[in-house]
Amino acid sequence: GYFIVKSLYNTLELEKELRPFKYMRDFAYPISSLIEALTYSRIVSPCSKLRTFNEVIPHLYEEYGFSLDQIYDGLNYIGGEYGKFIEAINCCIGRKYGKGLHVANVAHALGADVVTSGFVGGKAGEFIEERMTAKGLRGNFTHVAGETRSCLAIQISSSRTRTRSRP
Repeated sequence: GYFIVKSLYNTLELEKELRPFKYMRDFAYPISSLIEALTYSRIVSPCSKLRTFNEVIPHLYEEYGFSLDQIYDGLNYIGGEYGKFIEAINCCIGRKYGKGLHVANVAHALGADVVTSGFVGGKAGEFIEERMTAKGLRGNFTHVAGETRSCLAIQISSSRTRTRSRP
């Protein structure tokens, strides 16, 4: 089944972050429901959209009320706004599980053998490498010209946080 993935999906609370997309195109259903149904369907039985609609979605635990045309329309919309969807999903993942180095730090503290990697440069890059070494984390960083970017989390309200990066 797909219930482990369903549990992870539910903890991300994607519906809250993706709710505005429904109103941008006046969809009759939450766009997050489409993403949810298609994600679970790919786990249960990867197949075409037509077979997914006819043979897989009707057998999922949840009931989804969209038509095949709505699936195609929704996927077309998601494809056209792909960057915005990825940003919204990454925001949910970051809010729930933290960014990569934070996750590596937690995994290391729990006893995992962790190697961090990425691109570092300038004083910020040196700082990151020094902090990771001081915490006992191994790094495999690629050094680049310029400064490592900063990623800031700004709380908009008690229930929403926006993440913004700057070079």
